[in-house]
Amino acid sequence: MPFNRPTQVVAPDVGNSTVGAGAFLAELRASWGEPDWFLAGTSMEKRGEIPARFSSSDYLIIYGNIAQHAATPDFFIDYALAGVPLFKGGIDLGMQTAPDLRSAFELVDRYSSPRLPFLRHAKVEYGGRVGIELVANGDLGPGRSIICEVPLLVFARLAGRYLGRPPHEAVIELRHSPKGYRDRYSNAAGCEVRYQAERDAITLPEELCRRQSMTFDADLWRTACYRCEEEAQQKHSDGFLLTLRSQAARFLAENGRPPRLNELAKQGNISSRTLLRRLRSQNETYQAITDALLRTRCVELLSQPNLNVTEVSERLGFADPSSFYRSFRRWFDTTPNAFRKGLQGGDLNGRDQG
Repeated sequence: MPFNRPTQVVAPDVGNSTVGAGAFLAELRASWGEPDWFLAGTSMEKRGEIPARFSSSDYLIIYGNIAQHAATPDFFIDYALAGVPLFKGGIDLGMQTAPDLRSAFELVDRYSSPRLPFLRHAKVEYGGRVGIELVANGDLGPGRSIICEVPLLVFARLAGRYLGRPPHEAVIELRHSPKGYRDRYSNAAGCEVRYQAERDAITLPEELCRRQSMTFDADLWRTACYRCEEEAQQKHSDGFLLTLRSQAARFLAENGRPPRLNELAKQGNISSRTLLRRLRSQNETYQAITDALLRTRCVELLSQPNLNVTEVSERLGFADPSSFYRSFRRWFDTTPNAFRKGLQGGDLNGRDQG
């Protein structure tokens, strides 16, 4: 069925940022029958595959495509109703066990180096109300409606759990015009939703935000705060390696092979010598980074029964199958065919028999 190709979206200025939503979006695309429009305009369109991590620009294009072409662009409401978390780790635990909504909002504001590098969650207070405002770092494109509606709905559902009833006093504000599913959205949120507003936010009366949550657990809350601080420190110390691995993953997705040393250094605007020196200071090597990247991608490809081993080798950028076999043996101490049988049979060791 013909469709209007999307206008190329220029992601906000967040460097070579990537997002890790590949598994979710690949499953969503498959559930809709892999329509042509889903990846249209992205760097993944030609390959027809969604890697585990990919660029922020592609993420915005995909959600723009969904908003414009999907028969059910309100799919995310089902996920919110099912309680799918917005964050992971300490932040998610803290949101579930905080003493009150104000504390939960402060936790999110402080620790949510956001899943989406172009959208910040900021605690706000005005007019006797407290809440969370979504602050975009640039133009989110036609997918901004979904990108903003999802977290605000999750926060509304969270408020309902804290209060033990629908959060009727809450107000969700959205900059965009109402969509066809506006009634379903407001029913799921359990509160008033205002469109064409000055901000994207959810707020509640300050008195309610200070009321003790029905789900408060003092021990788990302390654990959550500790985990958040620990995770924040880990992210700071690992920032260089995380960025490097993300850049390498993006290069593999876009070029069908891992980056060479000089290409990876160029991604970070440093020399190859500086890159090697910084890797040594982190007890890491270029070979280990590319091996880890290829191992993960290799397992993803071997799990697809329509691809033979030679095709998997080619998609990983190996010059010939024999080089791939040698690397695979080094990674997994078995052969690709034996490993694939292990995947199919549930034995991930996949050892050769005899």
